[in-house]
Amino acid sequence: MRDEHLDHYHKGEGPRWPSHLDKTDADEIQPLLFDLVRADKVDAVRDLLPQFRDLDEEVREELQKSAAFSGSCTMIDLITPVGFFEGEFPFALLRSSILGKNMETFKHLL
Repeated sequence: MRDEHLDHYHKGEGPRWPSHLDKTDADEIQPLLFDLVRADKVDAVRDLLPQFRDLDEEVREELQKSAAFSGSCTMIDLITPVGFFEGEFPFALLRSSILGKNMETFKHLL
């Protein structure tokens, strides 16, 4: 039984989401993304990037703040678009990293 579980769920290609998650709406995917970002599950969030990009801008910004609060630099880079910081200092993300006492992301954002 253990071997069947390993063969089915832990293959080398990484996590595979059930097909119904590919077609979820924002109301269903949003709580999942918040949980994954808080847990710093970079690979899982990477798999859900198309759904992340479909979220409202305010929700994406809250996810970025959550990543600054408790996530890794890799998570910040993953969910923050290239050029996001150009011309604007990321005060909201820095504040979140300070509130979360996350010096790793604080230094990275600076």
